[in-house]
Amino acid sequence: GLPAPSWNTDLPYIDIEPKTGAIFRANKSLQINTMIHSIPWIENKTQYAPAYLKLPDDIVIPMVELSECESLTDSQAKTFKDEVTNTFKYADILEYGGYVSCGLLVLFCLSSTFVYGKYYAKKHRFAEIDKKFLFNDAQQQLQN
Repeated sequence: GLPAPSWNTDLPYIDIEPKTGAIFRANKSLQINTMIHSIPWIENKTQYAPAYLKLPDDIVIPMVELSECESLTDSQAKTFKDEVTNTFKYADILEYGGYVSCGLLVLFCLSSTFVYGKYYAKKHRFAEIDKKFLFNDAQQQLQN
């Protein structure tokens, strides 16, 4: 017959690594039962006929037990956790590196705008002053 049910081996369970969702240990069990009735019309030609006639009505008999269990060894689980942890450390380093490079880019844009603005304003300020003087000189010559 089938082994007696056990709370330790037959209950379903699953151990999941929280960051990746990887399954470290899992168990599921399934038992298929059949309901059997007495068979009054059976003939006494087989050796089991008396047993078939004496069956109580609506008895449930376990027919098959399926059990599926999988687990990683401790060394495999540790290796997996180390690799995942290292990946997250590298991602954190890249994130902070991105923050620093964005900050440097903003500083570069601000400083180049400031330097270009000073140069542009210096160059064009004299040109505008020259235009004003030329315009004033031309008006004075027309009035004379």
